[in-house]
Amino acid sequence: MDDLPPPAYTALEPYPLPTLSTLPFSVLTLIIHHLVRSSSSRSKLDLATSQQWLSKEARLTSRMFYRVIQTYLRTLHLPSYLSHVRPPFSSSPLPSSPFAPPIPTTSITALVGGGGEYQQHETGVLDLFVAALVREQAEGLESEGFGESMNWREDVFTLYQPQARLLDLLLQSLTHQPTQYTPVSLSFPPTTLSLRFTARKLTLFRTIHVDVVPRTQSSSAAGGGATRKRELVTLTRERGEKEEVSVDRMREGLRALRVLEEG
Repeated sequence: MDDLPPPAYTALEPYPLPTLSTLPFSVLTLIIHHLVRSSSSRSKLDLATSQQWLSKEARLTSRMFYRVIQTYLRTLHLPSYLSHVRPPFSSSPLPSSPFAPPIPTTSITALVGGGGEYQQHETGVLDLFVAALVREQAEGLESEGFGESMNWREDVFTLYQPQARLLDLLLQSLTHQPTQYTPVSLSFPPTTLSLRFTARKLTLFRTIHVDVVPRTQSSSAAGGGATRKRELVTLTRERGEKEEVSVDRMREGLRALRVLEEG
């Protein structure tokens, strides 16, 4: 036995230590949760300013941080958002996957407008609500009366939320063609549609990409691309009209437009 050689030694590759970019999404979410609520004795101001720090600074650190923090803030403030949704409108603001949030932007048009690859438009309204609420809570606690003077909820829940929800429902009905609707055939991608909502009017637009030619003709190359919106359908809306009725009427308007184009 003593004459037997020792067993062969195989060097193992060193196991890489985990980093913030390699940790699972669920683990990162728990870390963020405990960072913000690490102590039950923290004051409301501390919690509010921590959330503001997450919203304004921490989430811009990397794409993964943005996804994790945005998912955390959405989940935290979703009950408050839903409590403000006004009938007759429903709400479904969370994306189907936490890994596909809208691109961060400060533009309300980009948040609730149409065009491009399909994304759930109401998610952008929820993000707008969360950003405004976090700011209001932090700054309102520091100076009494700040929040009372800001009536931003009125715009969010009388204009942007109904507008985004109706557009989402319309696009879903055009994409999946549920059996309760008569099929609608379009000559363009449904994702190029956008909606302008007011209490008494619905206006559908189509975003069109156009080439921009330089004023000087010294070069034959196009100067890039631009977009413009073409008005397709305008409908009057009854006060309190149910969302399924509005969606059905918009579909009928698009169907009539298609018939005119073919005629």
